[in-house]
Amino acid sequence: MAVLDALGTPFLVLPADDSVRVDKVGGLAAYRMVDAFMLSPDHVLALAYGRTDGQTYRLTLNRGGAQQGFEITAAEPTDDLTLNVAVNEQGIGVEVLANGELAVFSAKQASSGNSKLVCNTGLTQEHRVFALPAGLHYSYGREVVRISMRA
Repeated sequence: MAVLDALGTPFLVLPADDSVRVDKVGGLAAYRMVDAFMLSPDHVLALAYGRTDGQTYRLTLNRGGAQQGFEITAAEPTDDLTLNVAVNEQGIGVEVLANGELAVFSAKQASSGNSKLVCNTGLTQEHRVFALPAGLHYSYGREVVRISMRA
């Protein structure tokens, strides 16, 4: 995934099967990108600085209609400077939040905001999450632990 600025108009360059897709994101002109993660072909999380206030924002970008490109659907101030998120092959994602909570969500329904927060996980931003074919994991130093949840 990449962000392209073409004469002041920002675009997202995203993988799409065996090609790439270039989508306009007019709202990104007000931000300077720091980090981004593609949850699904239609949903992207990003961290960016506001060009006017210098504040760091967590942005949620969702793809509109076929000709509309992406739009920013949420912009929340944050102190984070990196995203700590992973999505497995089944579309289940996890994100370690700055306060130690673990957000579990479906990347296929990322725009609905339908996520579950797990408190008191003991995880910090040093616990980096990642996906393998065997599931979602986190690492801390030399230790790798599989993340498992039961209903």
